[in-house]
Amino acid sequence: MAENNSIQTLLPELLRLFNNSLESFEKVNQAITSSRDSVTVNIQNQNGTNSRVTIPSFGYLKNSVDRLQTNINTITNLTGADSSIRLPDGTFRKLVLAKLPTEAADLTTMTSVNEFNVKPNWFFEELINPLLYVSFDITGQAPIDTERTIIKRFILDTNTQSKINFFNSNYNGIANIDYDTFLQQIVEKNISYVLDEAVTDLPPRDLRYSGKFSVTRISEESVTETVNGVEQTVVQKLYKLNKIFYSDSEADFSDTVQLKVGDSLEVISDPIDTRYTVTQIDTSTNSVIVRLQEGSKAISIGADVLKIGSSLNDLLEVDVTVGFGERCVTFIKPIDPDSKIPAVNWSPGSGFYTNDLNTIDASGNQQTLADYYQQSAVDFGRYLLSFAQDKIPTSREGLVPNSPVVNADDFSVSLINGQISQSDAIVQLQDLNNQKNTIQATLTELDTAISQSRTKIQTTNYSTEVERDADKNALQGLITERSSQAKLYSSVVTEIDASAKDNSVNSVTPKYRVRGFWPMPQEKSAPATGVQDIVKFRYRYRYLSADGAANAVD
Repeated sequence: MAENNSIQTLLPELLRLFNNSLESFEKVNQAITSSRDSVTVNIQNQNGTNSRVTIPSFGYLKNSVDRLQTNINTITNLTGADSSIRLPDGTFRKLVLAKLPTEAADLTTMTSVNEFNVKPNWFFEELINPLLYVSFDITGQAPIDTERTIIKRFILDTNTQSKINFFNSNYNGIANIDYDTFLQQIVEKNISYVLDEAVTDLPPRDLRYSGKFSVTRISEESVTETVNGVEQTVVQKLYKLNKIFYSDSEADFSDTVQLKVGDSLEVISDPIDTRYTVTQIDTSTNSVIVRLQEGSKAISIGADVLKIGSSLNDLLEVDVTVGFGERCVTFIKPIDPDSKIPAVNWSPGSGFYTNDLNTIDASGNQQTLADYYQQSAVDFGRYLLSFAQDKIPTSREGLVPNSPVVNADDFSVSLINGQISQSDAIVQLQDLNNQKNTIQATLTELDTAISQSRTKIQTTNYSTEVERDADKNALQGLITERSSQAKLYSSVVTEIDASAKDNSVNSVTPKYRVRGFWPMPQEKSAPATGVQDIVKFRYRYRYLSADGAANAVD
């Protein structure tokens, strides 16, 4: 007993207890200040062996509680910020908590438009290719996540100069037209219109910022924080990145924006469900300290493990399609993205004449809509509208008309090119031809007389030379007369040939056609088209010989 209670055995035991107390105190202090998951305490046993006791870190527990509190505040919207949950596919689903369905806020201002734009529209999206449209900027007047609006476009029928003047003085280029006053005025001025009203989807919006970051090293750094008025030193992880710049879609070059405190970094995964916020940044070493905002994935060393978090582009525009030669007044109602209820009142109206709108073409030149439409646009709608207005049925809806009743007494064969045969040139040629025929007959008679006179001279036995000379003189007279008629005949033939060439008349062949009439058949009617009128007739005929026989088939 004396040996066990001796000072020799008591001092080592006191030293062991003192060391254990000192170790426990240091580790408890670390557990309070450290951000590690746990702290290990080494306890020396009486037999000389060591025991390891792991206790949770109070700093880690506090960070976990703060993170849970932040998540609860985000979900319950206690801070007034947007409440959202990240889905497994990486997208956000906004939470609408304890909110009664309400309409969207009214638009109080409208912008004037003086330009139009084009976009591909093949084939029948809006029946005009390229599509012609104007844009109204409603940024700041409707929630950024607004997806649809109601468009009411009045296309006025200004069919008189007085109505055109009224439009130009009261509506054209004006963007604060009161809806009720406008309706009252067009009724008073007896201006008819075509109403184009539709629920229109807003153009898709893109992310403004983009960029990926590689983590090259992870280290720890002691940071002094003030918690409840008490300064304490905590150990935080320091992430060294390959760069601290990312890209802006509105800039001409990439990597022009420097990472700053407050920016969000998302851990690239499938799906993306973890987001950190930059709390400190060292631009000299490309190192950052971050705080977990949502999710649970840790940042690891690797290439392209982080990406910049970006919100949607805040530009909110409504595209309205337009056509050629339209005098329009347009009103808009935004639809609340949560309740899907439109605004109560219409926006101020914006009036414009489409042909006066301008755009910049590919060459950088300003061009009006009227010129662009005439040179580049293909308007299928105008063709369809003309068919609809003319009530032309389709081939599927067309009916076979009744055949006409034909009577032979109502038909005759008529000369159809009499105007050619009665022209001055033809009459002159006919006179010359008659003259030629007369001279030719005279020549024939003279030839006969000459032949008979020669035969008589050769066969007759004259009693005196006087009688013989008389017959010879008569023969010579016939020959002289024939020579004169032959020259006249040649002259007439030459004149006929020259006249035919001068008047481009080589030959005139009479043309005959069958001409007749028949009563119009009774029209037919269909429920979809109404009465279908006959617009033309198809016919065919054949030629017969004078005795009525048909032509032989080849």
